[in-house]
Amino acid sequence: MRNIGKVRLGLSKDFVVLIESDVEMNGKEDLDDLYFVMFNIMHNPLRLSVITVGNLVELAQENSELTLDELNTLIEEDPEKYVMLALGDGSTVMDKGSEKIRIPLDSADNANKARVIISSMIDKGYFMQKSNYMVDGEVIRREQQVETDNMKPQLHLMLEIIKRWDNLDLDELARVMG
Repeated sequence: MRNIGKVRLGLSKDFVVLIESDVEMNGKEDLDDLYFVMFNIMHNPLRLSVITVGNLVELAQENSELTLDELNTLIEEDPEKYVMLALGDGSTVMDKGSEKIRIPLDSADNANKARVIISSMIDKGYFMQKSNYMVDGEVIRREQQVETDNMKPQLHLMLEIIKRWDNLDLDELARVMG
C-alpha cells in the first residue's frame, strides 16, 4: 500500500455509518491492502476523529524478523496472524495513524452529528467500510461490514463525552464511569 488518500464519512438512508477511502496501491503485486479505520475522541481541541492506519506490512516488519516475502505469504495464508503481528502490542498503532476526518465538538450542531454517528454504530452493531483501491490506473472497489460489538464500551464512553461537550470535566467523567 502506498497511501490512504481521501476518506469520506456519511450515513445511509437507514442511518448506517459509511466510511469510503481511496487507497493507492504499489501495483498488482502489492498484497498489503488491509487497513484500519478507528473512531476516537481527541482533546485539544475536543473532537470526534476518524483515523486510518495502513501500510501494515511496514508495522509487521518492525514487529518481527520476517522478510517481505514471508509476510506476503502470511497475508495469503493466515491474514489474522498477519494483522496480529502488524498490531504488535498496539502501542504504536495510534502513532502510525493519520487523522482523516474531524468533527469539532464546539457546537450543538456538530455534537449532534457526532452523536448520530456513534449512536448508529452502537445501535446497528456495525459500519460499512468501502475501499476504492487504485492499482496501476484501475479502480477496484471493495465493501465490507465492520462489526462494532467489541467496541461498544469505548463507543458508549465516546457518546458520554459527546453529550457533555459543552461543559466536559474529564476528571468527573472518569469518576462517574468508574
